Amino acid sequence: MKVPVLGCVMVLASLFSYETGAQNIALESREYKLGIAVDRVPREAVAVAEAIRKRLNLIKKIELRGKRQSQVQFLDTDSCALAKNAMLLRARTKLGGKPRLTLKIRNPDILAVDTMPIALASKKSVGIEDDYSIGNDGKPASNFSKSFSFDGTIPNQMADISSQIVNLEHIGVDLSQQPLRSGPLVAETVFVSRPVVITDQLAAEVEISLWYEQAGGALLAADVSFTIEAPFDYLQVQAADKLLLDFSEALGQFRGASAEKALAVIPARCR
Repeated sequence: MKVPVLGCVMVLASLFSYETGAQNIALESREYKLGIAVDRVPREAVAVAEAIRKRLNLIKKIELRGKRQSQVQFLDTDSCALAKNAMLLRARTKLGGKPRLTLKIRNPDILAVDTMPIALASKKSVGIEDDYSIGNDGKPASNFSKSFSFDGTIPNQMADISSQIVNLEHIGVDLSQQPLRSGPLVAETVFVSRPVVITDQLAAEVEISLWYEQAGGALLAADVSFTIEAPFDYLQVQAADKLLLDFSEALGQFRGASAEKALAVIPARCR
């Protein structure tokens, strides 16, 4: 499948930098993602992964080498303050481990992500990632993000994360005392492949991520993804873009409309 020249130019411009005046914003990584239509795949996790692997195998040899399992939950205020500010608050707990909390900013406008003053209290630098997927119109598009992660207990209100995240007042006035409500408890299984060759100098693991409702066992959301890390060059970007489009075509009826799994599991009133 050919990508228009103008599209390639726009992709490269967004990938390497975004310049406005003195701004020069570099990306840390790009995650290529394809959503899965959960109503068109088998129900059981191993069967889903095998069905998807067989489709992708038409393009690249996919050898699944292991899986990760954890519990995931998303939280927001009664007023959906996070969703309204293009943000997500996720708690992920690995089996036998402690919760890992992540506050994520997501926006198609890379400048909006870069200039949001929210930061880790530790002053640890956080890079910008590009969540790159195929939209409802069939065209690849970017959704930029910053993720602020730290260990802790699942918070009951926004104030509970204020010791880890600073400048939360930019999300909303008097937000700190608002209680947090949770979406469904999710059982996450991620199947991971051996590295797949993209170019002579680039390889990436393919991941098949499945989110099941822990209470009822229904498959709520799923995606296929692979990630490339900076620095990138033109041939690597071109090859990775082509692989995404080829994987999309190979998935056929299994491909879903959205690669954003969180839309299915954030608190229902905020979707």
